[in-house]
Amino acid sequence: MANKKKLVYGILFFIPVMFFFFWLLRPAFLGQLGGTFKPREVPEPYIVLKDFLYNQKIDFSTLWVPQKQRFGFYSSSQPWLSLGDWVEDNKCLKPFCSLKITNFDREHFNCYPNEKCYPADASFLANPNSLTELNKLKVKYVIIPYDSEGEIFLYERIYDANARKKLEEFIDSIPWFKKLTVTDKIAIYEVP
Repeated sequence: MANKKKLVYGILFFIPVMFFFFWLLRPAFLGQLGGTFKPREVPEPYIVLKDFLYNQKIDFSTLWVPQKQRFGFYSSSQPWLSLGDWVEDNKCLKPFCSLKITNFDREHFNCYPNEKCYPADASFLANPNSLTELNKLKVKYVIIPYDSEGEIFLYERIYDANARKKLEEFIDSIPWFKKLTVTDKIAIYEVP
């Protein structure tokens, strides 16, 4: 008889605890979690870019300036390279370090003192010798991403569309890059 009482009390305790547990997890089951757990859809421009790159059946690399966006496409035959891996304010690795153009510094692009100056980082692209290095790396396209999540072009931790605009205007001014119109939000340049 004592064992039956313990079993009944155990069940009476277990049922509310499980009900409370499932009530706490309800947002997870209904897809109502935000932040890190919020499901994200791939933006349409990145689907168009993926189709454009995937339909080319040759091996090449893409150079993402200043860095690859989370939805950017790559494959084993079409790897991505990120400019941020080579060039930043306080680091510059070979082969691009020696190709930087000193006239294109922070002051030339009117960058704020504590702002990341993306055009100055990419100044080596204006050097004609950079084409040789890009061809060695099999880079066929230079891509400026659409920052759909507001993670790349930041000024004081807030998305700054002007930073992307400065970078795109700079690369537009380089005569040997041909700008392609694949999608309106992602700037794609063909490397000769």
